[in-house]
Order: sequence, then C-alpha cells, then structure tokens
Amino acid sequence: MARIEVDGHGELLAVAADLGRAQTRARREGRKAVEQHTRAGATEARRLAAVDTGHMRSVVTSTVSAEGADTWVGEWGDEADYARYVEYGTSKMRAQPFVGPSLDRVAPRLEADVESFADPLN
Repeated sequence: MARIEVDGHGELLAVAADLGRAQTRARREGRKAVEQHTRAGATEARRLAAVDTGHMRSVVTSTVSAEGADTWVGEWGDEADYARYVEYGTSKMRAQPFVGPSLDRVAPRLEADVESFADPLN
C-alpha cells in the first residue's frame, strides 16, 4: 500500500491566499505604474519637442488601455501631421527625435517600479 501525507495544509492555504492578494496587488500597482509613466513619457516628449510655433508640443497625447485581464498598455505620441518628419528627419532636414528619447528616459523608471512589487510574497 502507498500512502502520501501532507502535513501543514493550513500553511499551504495561507501561501495560496498570499499569492491571491499578491496577484490583486500586482494588477493594481501595474496599472498605476503604467498610467504614471505614460503621463511622464508624454510630459518628457513635450519637453523634448522642437519648438517653432508650439503646436507640436500642444498635441502630444497619451492613453492607457487594458488588453485582456492582465495587460495594461500606455502609449504617447504627437498628433501633429509633421511630427514623424521631425522625429525621424527627411532628406532635407535632420532628425530631432523627442518621442523615442522620452521612452528611453521613462522605461528604466517603469522597470524599477515593476520590480518593486513583482515579488509575489513581499
């Protein structure tokens, strides 16, 4: 006869409850971090944008949306028709990137925030 015995079933249930709370916290903190850093990215893009008339700075937009139950997407960019030419340049004008560098500045801070709440048992 074979027999398996698990002692400490209550401890396993406590760990399961901790993991459930951690999942809820990770979802909440993840959404909050995406929202915060998306706004920061848009602000940084405005700060870095080349200014002639100021129109390009005034039409930097940002959005945060959910894709499924566990994915938050933050996006920012410029709505000016000519923004991509400023960002990437043309054959007659050098590039003056501002959206890409704003992402470069914000991404490490987002990663650090996510790491701060990513451990499910903390």
